[in-house]
Amino acid sequence: AGGCSTGPAMPVRLDEQVDPALWSSFAPVSMRISSLTRVEEGPGGLPRLVLYFELLDAWGDSTKTPGWLQVELFAVRGIAAEREQRWEVNLTDPGRNSAFFDITRMYRMPLDEAPAWMIDAASANRPTAVRIRGFYRTMGPAQTVIDLRDSFERSL
Repeated sequence: AGGCSTGPAMPVRLDEQVDPALWSSFAPVSMRISSLTRVEEGPGGLPRLVLYFELLDAWGDSTKTPGWLQVELFAVRGIAAEREQRWEVNLTDPGRNSAFFDITRMYRMPLDEAPAWMIDAASANRPTAVRIRGFYRTMGPAQTVIDLRDSFERSL
């Protein structure tokens, strides 16, 4: 009846017989910045970059894991790209990490203090495109460091 058993419950064993690599078999192996990433008006009317990104495991499924996020924003003018802003976000606290993981099964990361030209379409200093580079550092099997990265570019 629905997987119920009348016999004694099987004890859960968490001991050295389990391959330690299995404990982190769902660790992320790649990062993808989504095209949902956009600029919106933040507090006080200032521009805010809202970064949507996902971490994917070896099966291509979204996953979440504690780590450090670093984001770089570049203004692309012709063939040159100049870094305009850099953010670092500590996502090692499980509660804080989960707060940024939304219904899209991606992280939704609002980043304040974006350059003013991102929201001002009439700006003379406005570049032709933006490039966003994301880096995520976390832990994998046997406490190995995992560095993930992705880039996203959009014409303005």
